[in-house]
Amino acid sequence: GGLVVGDCCCVLCALALGPDDPSVLVQIFLFTGKCAIALSFNAVYLFGAELFPTTVRTTSLGLQSLASRCGGMIAPLVADLQTVWQGLPLLVFGVVSLCAGILATTLPETLGQSMPDTVEEMRVDSQFNCLPRYRRLREDRPVAIPAASVLGAVTAG
Repeated sequence: GGLVVGDCCCVLCALALGPDDPSVLVQIFLFTGKCAIALSFNAVYLFGAELFPTTVRTTSLGLQSLASRCGGMIAPLVADLQTVWQGLPLLVFGVVSLCAGILATTLPETLGQSMPDTVEEMRVDSQFNCLPRYRRLREDRPVAIPAASVLGAVTAG
């Protein structure tokens, strides 16, 4: 919800931005959008951890952090688009985040659900089911035998 509210505020600001200083209404939209996106960031970060089973949770959090850092690196470049049109950065940030907010509604609900421990325990309520592809990738990947079990077999034998 916060993503969509914040993104709508960004898009409205971009469309309402005039050639002179921003009006009070535009500033209200800017600060409302900033607050909504900042509040939703923490919720999205926690929700992302709840979606994945224990066996891949740290990897998924690492990939989420990588994606957010890439976005942080691209943000100054998008902000420089104001030389083309003053509202273009707000429009780009708003549209991209609005798409992310809409796509987030397709994710399964985690409220009151136990967190899965393995990939097989994951519930799939999403319209976009990527779990079968993930299982195929896991089955195709060779399984590494831990060195401790090999050493234990050698000393026991």
